[in-house]
Parts: sequence; structure tokens; C-alpha cells
Amino acid sequence: MKRLFYVLLSVALISMIFTTTSCKKTYDIRGVWTLSFQWNVTSPAKLMINGKVSSEKLYANTCQITFSGNETSGTFKDSYDDTGTWSVDGDKVTWIYTNATTYSGTIEDDNHMSGTMSYKSGLYTGTWSATR
Repeated sequence: MKRLFYVLLSVALISMIFTTTSCKKTYDIRGVWTLSFQWNVTSPAKLMINGKVSSEKLYANTCQITFSGNETSGTFKDSYDDTGTWSVDGDKVTWIYTNATTYSGTIEDDNHMSGTMSYKSGLYTGTWSATR
């Protein structure tokens, strides 16, 4: 009887592990997205906009961004010709520009994602959302 109990317990545990790992939704973000972003300047530093110093405390814009590679990582290029690398883990997405600007967020569904962004170790921060 004890042996049967341990066999059933083992089967139940293996089943739980398999269910937990196999139910993780994967998202494929490859393709063209419309990215909307808003920077907040959180220090006396000035924000560079199109190569010029701005006195604005808030800067918002929209661009196109194209992700390529495999289903979990690759490279990207936006409509300003800026580039970098990206990765996806489940519903979490991160992309990092060559200047170290980092976008991190959550993929809500196959056509929507949003999150926060940071540059210069948090000197500049903001929020973003993307749709396709």
C-alpha cells in the first residue's frame, strides 16, 4: 500500500511539473510594430531630441520598430535607423539599443505589449506601448 502511494505521488508530481512548464504561453514578436513612447526627465539633465538639447521635462513620440531573428531573440531596427538586440521569455520582453537604452515590459497578447524604459542608469525613464 505504501509503495502504491509513492507511485501515485510520483505520477502526480511529474504531471504537475509537465503541466506547469508546458502551459507557458510563447509569443512571437517578429515583424513590424508601432511603438509609442514617453520620456520623463527625472533630473536637472537635459534631454537630447534629434541631436539638440531640449528643456522639455516630457518627450513623447511614435515610431515603427521591426523585430527579426528567431522566436525568442534577435535584432531590431526602428524608423530612426537605431538598432539593438531583443529577447522574449514567456510574456516578458526586453530590447536594448546600442546606446544602452533599455525597454522592458509585458506582452499582453499577440498584438499588444507595454512597459517601461530607461537610459543612463535611470537618469531618463519613461513608458511605452506597442501594437501591430
